Amino acid sequence: CGDWLTECLRGLCDRLSRVFSEESFGDRLLARALWAFALPAMPRECRAVCWGLQDPAVLLLLGRTLPVASKQGMLWRPASYMGFAEPSDDDPDHLEPEGLEASRQAAESLAAGSESPSWPGLLAEHHLARHRGLQ
Repeated sequence: CGDWLTECLRGLCDRLSRVFSEESFGDRLLARALWAFALPAMPRECRAVCWGLQDPAVLLLLGRTLPVASKQGMLWRPASYMGFAEPSDDDPDHLEPEGLEASRQAAESLAAGSESPSWPGLLAEHHLARHRGLQ
């Protein structure tokens, strides 16, 4: 059952990412739905899509679409996104914070031209600080 669900989530994430970046041009509802795949409980491949490890443009567009100052917020509480995915027998190659460095730099470049930070940028900073032992 777990493999079937993982495959369904990966397929849904890939399709949603494609629609979000190629057809919706930054629709806020689609951004919130796609960013839900960044949760640590999601499959590694889904988290990689959201963090822009496959296509950095996805993260840049998410950063523009999900400002912290927005009243709509995210689908889940911010604390839900802040944990690391724990390694397991099923997912030994879980997404490590090292892959977030490039994502953080992309999110920072967004913030430089923006009045308010984005959720992806803040969460990337949180993950990196935690990884470095600062929190």
